[in-house]
Amino acid sequence: MSRQSWLLRKTYKNLEGYLSSYGDYIIKYARKTIKKKAPGGSGRLSRSLQYRLGFKKSQYLIKFNSNRYGAFVERGVQGLGGIVRKGSAGPKKNYAGNRTYLDVDGKRKRTKFRFRYPNPSKKLVSALIPWITKNGISISPGQTVQGIAYAMAYGIIRKGVPGISFYAQPISATKNLFIKKLSENYAKDLEKGIVYHGFKVKLT
Repeated sequence: MSRQSWLLRKTYKNLEGYLSSYGDYIIKYARKTIKKKAPGGSGRLSRSLQYRLGFKKSQYLIKFNSNRYGAFVERGVQGLGGIVRKGSAGPKKNYAGNRTYLDVDGKRKRTKFRFRYPNPSKKLVSALIPWITKNGISISPGQTVQGIAYAMAYGIIRKGVPGISFYAQPISATKNLFIKKLSENYAKDLEKGIVYHGFKVKLT
C-alpha cells in the first residue's frame, strides 16, 4: 500500500462508516434526553442538533453542534441565589443557585454560564407563556398568565438552570466502546489496503 494511499479519505471506508453511525447514535440519544429532561423547549433545540464529520491531513474530526440555546441546556446556568418565601407567612427557602454538568470524561464541573441580572428579561417571560398554556397550569382568580410567567422567571433566575449534558453524557458512557470499535474498523481498512496491494497479512 503506497504512502499516498494512507492519506486518502476513501481508504478508510469502514472507519468512516462507523464514525457516521456513532454520530447518528449520539444525536438520537441527545434528542431523547432533551425530550425527557427539557420538554419545554425541546422542539427547536432537538431539530438543531447535528454532527459534522471532517477529514483533514489524514485525520478525522467529528463535531456535534446545536443552536445557541443548546449550550445553556447542555451545561446549565448559575442562578443568583436568594431567599424565597412561599406566601406572606410561609416558610423561607434559600437558593444557592449552583449548577453543574458532566463533561465528556464523566467528570462533574460547575458551569461558567450565569444570569447577570436579578430581573427577568421580556424574552424569558415570553418563552414561558406558551409553556404555561400548553401544560395547563391553573390560574387562580386575580392572576394572569403573564404574572405566572414572571414568577416562574424569577424562580429560574434564583435557582439557575440545571445542565442535562445531552451530548457529553452519551459520549462519556460510550467512550471505551468507541475506542474499541474505532480500532477494529481502522484495522479492517488497514488489512483491506494491504491485501489489495498483494500482501497476504492477517491483522489480529
